[in-house]
Amino acid sequence: MKKITRNILYSLLLLVLIGCQSDDTDENAKPEFLYNVDKSIDLFVYEKMAYVNAKDVDWVIELALEKGTLIGTIKNTGATSNFSDWDATV
Repeated sequence: MKKITRNILYSLLLLVLIGCQSDDTDENAKPEFLYNVDKSIDLFVYEKMAYVNAKDVDWVIELALEKGTLIGTIKNTGATSNFSDWDATV
């Protein structure tokens, strides 16, 4: 019985420790974070996700990419903070 109680207590402690961890991944993906790291970054925001222009990245250049269906249009250029969908820095 003591072993079961001890295992339950260890499990609860582990859950508390895991639940209290901060996840910096969400913060790093925000357009405000990306812009603060590189003020010359070329990005736009769609569905709360930042997409960075990768036209000069070697492995992207090597891909055989085709234009697809237009999903939207940039509404605001020159954005530097408080990004919304379809905002772009350039």
